[in-house]
Amino acid sequence: MVKNIIFDWSGVINNNTDDFIQVISNMFKANGGRKITRRELRQKWTQPYMKFYNLYFPKWSLTEQRKHYLNSIHKFKQRKIFPGMRTLLYQLKREEYKLYVLSGDLPRFFRKEMKEYGLEKVFDKIILDLHDKTDDLIQLIKDEKLKLNETVFIGDTVHEIECAKAANIKSIAVSWGMNTPSILKTAQPTYLVHSTKELKKIIFIS
Repeated sequence: MVKNIIFDWSGVINNNTDDFIQVISNMFKANGGRKITRRELRQKWTQPYMKFYNLYFPKWSLTEQRKHYLNSIHKFKQRKIFPGMRTLLYQLKREEYKLYVLSGDLPRFFRKEMKEYGLEKVFDKIILDLHDKTDDLIQLIKDEKLKLNETVFIGDTVHEIECAKAANIKSIAVSWGMNTPSILKTAQPTYLVHSTKELKKIIFIS
């Protein structure tokens, strides 16, 4: 039975995929590149995320990527939560699931989003600004003394599925985020869901 749930943030709880496409397109255009389409991004997005950026700008360092990202993201301030996620999170909290966030999002933006969504008191621990989540996931499980067979990682990319496998826990891939369902399926998550209703069902029967 699942008792501990580790969430990625963007693409799982935070509905920012369309804005993220615009941010990346602006980054690329400002540096002599071209606009990227939603389809291309969802097909090519990979993590650790510098693998993606270096496909287009091979000489970019993590520091350079961060500078260009911050220059572009300030133009996009709309915040949206995926339908049904707030209700699900509060239900899980009431039923005493241990809830965590493990994300590459930057703290300055995450805190504003979490407050706007009314989720400040939902999560037991939050770890942010991660480039590669693998080691941090394993360390989180160790620090929190989580039983592997009671823990699941929920993400929207192949990276979260691979992290879960490295940590020997279950994974739930959601189809509404960065990677397409077909790409997620090739990574063989424990479960692949297409709605928050389906996500809720999987959590409560696992």
